Parts: sequence; C-alpha cells; structure tokens
Amino acid sequence: MFTLYTHNYKHFNPKVGTAVQTSIGSPRWPLRYALDFRISELMPSRSMLKLPYEAYADRYVAQLEEMGV
Repeated sequence: MFTLYTHNYKHFNPKVGTAVQTSIGSPRWPLRYALDFRISELMPSRSMLKLPYEAYADRYVAQLEEMGV
C-alpha cells in the first residue's frame, strides 16, 4: 500500500517519496533530484493538450479510470 501525491517539478522534495514522471514533457531546467520512473500510460496524449480544459479533464480522467487509477 502506498500514498500517491501530485506535485510539480520545482517544489518536489525527494524526502517525501519517489519522483515519477507522468507528464508528457520533461522539465526545462536541471532538477536537484532524479526522476526515478517514467510511466507513459499515465501521461495524457499530445492531442488532449489541445482540447479546452473541460474536455481535456474529462478525457484524461476517463483514461485513468480505464486503467484503474
């Protein structure tokens, strides 16, 4: 059992857990910690990013629910 948190690259502190990349893009600056894992199945598609926010959110949540997340 584990607890999942969302965060941003800038404010993440490795003392609280493991860094897992679920964003399409990588940070544009050097990180002070390692991204331990990259889970592409949890990433939104590039086409989703072009949608209005509500449509994006609906599709992304549906994608996550389909996977059991």
